[in-house]
Amino acid sequence: MQLRRSPVWAIRIGLSGLCAFAVLPAAESQAAPTSLPSSLFSAGPPGASKPDDITLMNNRIYVTYQNNAPADGSDPSAFSTIAELDLSGNVLQTINISGRVDGLSADPFNNRLIATINEDNLSSLDVLTTSPSFVATPYTYSPNPATSPPSPAMGGTDSIAVANSGPNEQIIVAHSNPNDAAQSTDYSVSLSGNTATLTPLFRDNGPDASGHAMAVTDPDSNTIVPAGNRAFANQFLQDSQGDGVLLLTPTPVTAASAPVQVKLFNSAGGLNNGKQPAVDDTAFTTASEGTLYVVDQGTGKIDALPTGGFPSGTAFTSQPADATTGNVGALNVVDLTTGRLTPLAVSFTSPKGLLFVPNQPGPVVPETRTLVLLPLTGVALGVLVLGRRRRRTTHASS
Repeated sequence: MQLRRSPVWAIRIGLSGLCAFAVLPAAESQAAPTSLPSSLFSAGPPGASKPDDITLMNNRIYVTYQNNAPADGSDPSAFSTIAELDLSGNVLQTINISGRVDGLSADPFNNRLIATINEDNLSSLDVLTTSPSFVATPYTYSPNPATSPPSPAMGGTDSIAVANSGPNEQIIVAHSNPNDAAQSTDYSVSLSGNTATLTPLFRDNGPDASGHAMAVTDPDSNTIVPAGNRAFANQFLQDSQGDGVLLLTPTPVTAASAPVQVKLFNSAGGLNNGKQPAVDDTAFTTASEGTLYVVDQGTGKIDALPTGGFPSGTAFTSQPADATTGNVGALNVVDLTTGRLTPLAVSFTSPKGLLFVPNQPGPVVPETRTLVLLPLTGVALGVLVLGRRRRRTTHASS
């Protein structure tokens, strides 16, 4: 949400030459919270289980429920459920999709959802429209992301990111479960007829931004960093879950992209101190007030956490319970510069999908900023007080 600014008045200014100036925030900064209040948002549709991915479109929240479907498509009778929820957590409609839906992302420019099916093998893609009711259109990948030798073939698709939403947008899918290090980490996708054509992007063993060879083995969740995170604004973020690494690279992403590698570590004294991180989703705040929705696959529920106190651009990441690494479920704030994971004192069994929704605008209230004028010549010093009009925020309603 853009905040409108309007000057209020100048407190006496004396000038005896040119002045340089800087805008300083009012003295209201405070440390970010170490915990967030949590409340149940939705228990999901009856009979559905194992919620995973979550996205937002047209003030509706969409969640995948994998229902124990295998990741390799080996059970043709297995299916997943996609549910549409309003912003009060009520289930409005559902649709069953054959196979295991691993990735779900909104493509708001085209008013559609994109879902990937079966992350390990026999993978495909569905495009869904939602109004007046769900309609799913299946797409076949070309080429097949599963490769061999060795045998059996391995490889599927997982998370979806839509970069530069608009006429020239880029749809990017993670290439999960690769069978060797020479595979593409992600694909760019173009849709025509019922074919989803895959164009390889940077490789699992390709060079990073420092020229060193990467060793990516487990591409999983991805997203686009919003403008509020100034260090990595509008960049593509891909995690390698089993490696405890985040990859960041400018968009559009190409085969020549050389990502920055951020090696993650659990903060000392935290829930998972000393254990290798294995993170899932990453979500960013895009406003100073809003709600973080957390999918807890361990309980089958979705919780809502107000994020007041965290500045726009804050990165949250989920860390599911993992028997291999010994990690317990945790919701973390992640520092994309150092890789430090700081757990919040909120209890989750196995958090997975994350979604941030900014609060909707309400009544306008004033907020103060201070402009200090520093003389380049002469001895004058003046102070100008600016008022910033900010909309008081209230939670959105459907």
